[in-house]
Amino acid sequence: MMPLRDVSITRKLTGAILATALLVLALGIVLLGFRDIVAIRKEMARTTMLIAQAVGEYSVSELAFGDREESTKTLAKLGQMRDIEAVALYDEEGRLFSAYERGDIDHHDPIPADEVPPDQGSHSRFSELHVEAIQPVVYEGHRYGTIHLRASSAPLTKMIRAHVLSVVFIVAGLALLALPLAIAMQRAVSRPILELAALARRLSDEADYSIRVPERRRDEIGLLSNGFNSMLAAIERRQRERDVADTERKAAQEELRKLNEELEDRVTQRTRELRDAQTQLVQAAKMASLGTLTAGLAHEINNPVNYLAGNLSLMGDVYAQLSAHLSELEDPRLRRKVEGMSQMLADGEEAARRLKDLAQSLRFFSSPAESPLQLADLHRGIDSCLEILAPRLKDGVEVVRRYGELPPVPCRLGQLNQVFMNLIENAADAMQGKGRLTITTTPEEDSVLLLFADEGPGLSTEAADRLFDPFFTTKEVGEGLGLGLALSRTIVVKAHGGQIWARNATERGCEFSIRLFMSPDGEGDAHD
Repeated sequence: MMPLRDVSITRKLTGAILATALLVLALGIVLLGFRDIVAIRKEMARTTMLIAQAVGEYSVSELAFGDREESTKTLAKLGQMRDIEAVALYDEEGRLFSAYERGDIDHHDPIPADEVPPDQGSHSRFSELHVEAIQPVVYEGHRYGTIHLRASSAPLTKMIRAHVLSVVFIVAGLALLALPLAIAMQRAVSRPILELAALARRLSDEADYSIRVPERRRDEIGLLSNGFNSMLAAIERRQRERDVADTERKAAQEELRKLNEELEDRVTQRTRELRDAQTQLVQAAKMASLGTLTAGLAHEINNPVNYLAGNLSLMGDVYAQLSAHLSELEDPRLRRKVEGMSQMLADGEEAARRLKDLAQSLRFFSSPAESPLQLADLHRGIDSCLEILAPRLKDGVEVVRRYGELPPVPCRLGQLNQVFMNLIENAADAMQGKGRLTITTTPEEDSVLLLFADEGPGLSTEAADRLFDPFFTTKEVGEGLGLGLALSRTIVVKAHGGQIWARNATERGCEFSIRLFMSPDGEGDAHD
């Protein structure tokens, strides 16, 4: 069964109007019927008392002379009255004198033989099926006895039933007549309420506060409609004000966002400029200190190297003179040793040359643009470096040469050889003497690109950021000074106007790239 709160308002109004009308009608009919029943009861009680009084007057002589037989005949005459069921006559001492009971009554209570006390007064009473009257028999002030008369209350019961049926039929008929009227009244009351509900639902769905309820009534619902319209007007006004405020707020926020972005850009740019300036100052200070150090170191190396080179040259002259008399040596072992001196002198001269180049590179570190550029074959420089480092690479490092068709490049080949040597040695150290080193050269439109790729562990974030800083190294203490890549950067960028950078390879390892321009015009760049 649907709860009452869930029943539609139209049904509630119809039910309320119909129930109220029927309740009022039924209550009125019931009250009228109750009044009639009370009046009938009173009339029945009065009639029964009058019959009992008349019987008592006729029974005075029988009581006075004790004529029971005649009294019984007198009481039996009451049988002609259909509603009289029983009558009893008691003497003045309350003993039963005579009685009469109808024989066609199926169920009735017998009249008791000593029911009435001798001093009981006149009265009547109703039971479920009877109305009884008790009337004293008095003549000239003397009480001769008492009459107890019992009549059936069936007429009253029939009247009550007829009244109930009439109430039911009348209420049913009035309900049928009142239903159209209740529906019409319900529609008159509920239609504007339903219109308000539909409008509220439309407002919820569309959020259109410009719509209004038609003002057609002057009753309470009309006041509700007017109040609803006033509320919508206030909401619409506030909505417009809020839209304007939102537009202004968004414009202000957008302007503030642009100002913040502009400020952040300025701060970022200024911070970058300050950081670059600080980096340049620190780098300049480092390079100045390093230049002083390398210049002094180059000077200290040059003195013994020049002495060594002079002695080797003198020994070469002596060997040339000995070579002319090798045939005169009788001892074959001594002859073989003298013949082997030629290679030793060549190795010594090569070592002296490398020391001299190293000293020159150290001097170049402080003043990198002293020597002029000359056209050179870079492949020859790389191959010479590989030949010098062959004893170190031959045990586990596989070198793969992927040379392109490079033209002669304007450069200082001796300085670039120092770069190539450093990159090849670093690759071998990173791979711990085991792995593949791939050297790729590629001609470009106005430059050449050299790529040295190893299969080592690659670069960490810290190493990638500080890779070309002087004295920065990832090797163990005592295994490196951290000057190789810093010197390489100086040679490539400052001396050749080129570019050098490093990055981790796609699969594994690290890649160092060098770009040299065919027409160098100044310092290049180093990036990663």
